[in-house]
Amino acid sequence: MPDIQKADPKSRKLALLLVAGLILLCLTLLANGAKVKAWTETLTTKLIDHPVYIPLITFIAALPVLAASFYFYRMGREVVKQARFPLSGQPVIKDTPIKRGDSAVRLGNLIQVMSIIIITTAMILPLLIGYLLHTMLG
Repeated sequence: MPDIQKADPKSRKLALLLVAGLILLCLTLLANGAKVKAWTETLTTKLIDHPVYIPLITFIAALPVLAASFYFYRMGREVVKQARFPLSGQPVIKDTPIKRGDSAVRLGNLIQVMSIIIITTAMILPLLIGYLLHTMLG
């Protein structure tokens, strides 16, 4: 029977609070649909008038994705180094079987490759959007 890393109650509570907060945010946006629609129409009009800002806004929107990808890249590197997943001392939200050896190294390498793909995509997307706008708008 594989070793099990026990769930951390504090991490589980934090994850549930985060999900509840995001649900509350979505419900608030849905309840204020008319205001959100007016705001997005105003923003869209401004962006049509000044399309040079669209790649910048796309880059700003990609920043959380970049931050998460850098975190996962570092985590994948540490998984390869320790040859263990989940990492020792890393809190988990449910009881998790521990992978060791080659299986953990493969998983760590996969996490790193996926992170690099996401980082590259998040960095190229604003440039691609800027290029497409430049060619379409002359």
